[in-house]
Amino acid sequence: MAQTGVKLELDSPKTSLDLVTSWREEGNSLFSHGDVDDALEYYGFVGVMLSLIVLEEEVATSFCKLAFCILLNLAAWSLKKNEFDQVGLLCYVVLSFDPCNVKALFRRAKASMGKGRCDLAYWDLPQASKIDSSNKETAKKLNEVRSSFIKQKDHPIGLGLEPLPPRKKMKEQYQEEGERSPK
Repeated sequence: MAQTGVKLELDSPKTSLDLVTSWREEGNSLFSHGDVDDALEYYGFVGVMLSLIVLEEEVATSFCKLAFCILLNLAAWSLKKNEFDQVGLLCYVVLSFDPCNVKALFRRAKASMGKGRCDLAYWDLPQASKIDSSNKETAKKLNEVRSSFIKQKDHPIGLGLEPLPPRKKMKEQYQEEGERSPK
């Protein structure tokens, strides 16, 4: 991004958003080719630029979508660097404005798993899976989390992964206990 001394002609918020979008795309390209540190530099420039844009109503939606993309890209970068707390914070910001954002739910779940907290991941993955039932990656992670609970004979509090015994059986147990208890 060595464009020092270059004067940018940014005569409107639309022009600014177009420039910022191109920087985001360049950062995405670098990220996908494994150059995550240079990608972070682009994402940083995008973040600074977004903070300087004076919005008109017609571009506000584009601005928000781009801001969410950048936050989620930073979360992906932080996952690669095993900065799980940072991922949680970035995804929290996105989910505060868009609680149905599947990428934010999924990345926050991956960060929770990275911290060894599958119980927290289990709260986000079913929600993400419900929102986008065709997402195979989310379904795969959800099955991983469920499997880990079954192997550990553990489950998140209140989620009831192990079904209750049939009601009839419970009544029989109470009757047996009643017959054995002194009267």
